[in-house]
Amino acid sequence: MEFKLLKTKFQKEGLFDEKYKKALPRFPESIGIITSRDAAAYTDILKILKNRWGGLKIYLGHVSVQGTSAPFEISEAIEWFNKNHPVDILILSRGGGSLEDLQAFNSENVIRSIFASKIPIITGIGHEKDLTLADLVADIRASTPSNAAEIAIPDKKEFFGYLKQCQNHLFSHLQYQVSAINKKLEELQNRFKFAFYNQKTQINFLKNKLLTQLKKQQLDIKYFFKVLLEKKNSLLNLHPKNILNRGYSITTDNNGRVVKSFQQVKNNDTIISHLSSGKLFSSITKTNHE
Repeated sequence: MEFKLLKTKFQKEGLFDEKYKKALPRFPESIGIITSRDAAAYTDILKILKNRWGGLKIYLGHVSVQGTSAPFEISEAIEWFNKNHPVDILILSRGGGSLEDLQAFNSENVIRSIFASKIPIITGIGHEKDLTLADLVADIRASTPSNAAEIAIPDKKEFFGYLKQCQNHLFSHLQYQVSAINKKLEELQNRFKFAFYNQKTQINFLKNKLLTQLKKQQLDIKYFFKVLLEKKNSLLNLHPKNILNRGYSITTDNNGRVVKSFQQVKNNDTIISHLSSGKLFSSITKTNHE
C-alpha cells in the first residue's frame, strides 16, 4: 500500500516524466558505482566495464543496499557524487532479493535524490522482473546490474568495427563520386570533340578545372583518412596494456582498489604492482608523503 501511495504521489508530481530523463554521454570517461563493495553485482559491473572499454576512471560509493540505514546512505552517496566528485554516469545497483530486500530503493529520500541528480543515473536493481520506484525515476532502467554496465559504455570491439564500416562506406562513396566525375568528363570530352571541335581550347579549360576539383577531393580524402588513423591510434594508446608496455605499473591493495596515495596503506600491508608482464607482490615497510 505504501508503494502504491508513493508511486501515485510521484506520478502526480511528474517525477517519472520522460521529459526529465537525461541522455547518457556516448563515450564516458568516468563512472561512479553506488552499491555495496561486498556485493557480487559490484564485481560483475567492474568486470564488464573493463572488458568493454579500457582506461575508464571508476569510483565506488560504498553503501548498504538494504536495512534501515540504506535509504540514507544511498541518498547521501548520490548527493556526494553530484557536489564533490562529479562523474559522467552513475550506476545504482544491487543484486536480486525479495520485495522487502529492495525497499531501500522505494524510499522517498532516494527517489528525490535521483530526480535531483545532475549526473545521469542508470539503475540495475535485482532481476528484470523486479521494479522499484528508483527504476521509474532513473534516466535509464537496466534489467540487471550487468546490463547496466553494458548500457553505460560501448563495446570497444564493436566501436572499432563501426569505424571500419564507416571508413569502407566513405571510401566506396568517394570511389563512386570519382568514377561518376570521370564518366562525366569522358562524356563532355566526346560531346565537345565531335560537336564543337573548333572549341578545343574551351574544352581543355573545362577538363583541367574538373581535374583540379577531383585532385582537391582526393587530397581531402587523404586528409580524412589521416585524421581517422590518428583518432584510432589515440584510442588504442588509451588501452591500459599499452600504457603498461611503456614502463608504467598499476598498484592495488589486496582488495583490488587502486592505490593513489600513501595514506591508503600502512606498514606490513601487501600491495600488488601490475606490470605489462606479470605482477609483483610487495610488503610496505615505510611510507613517505613526499
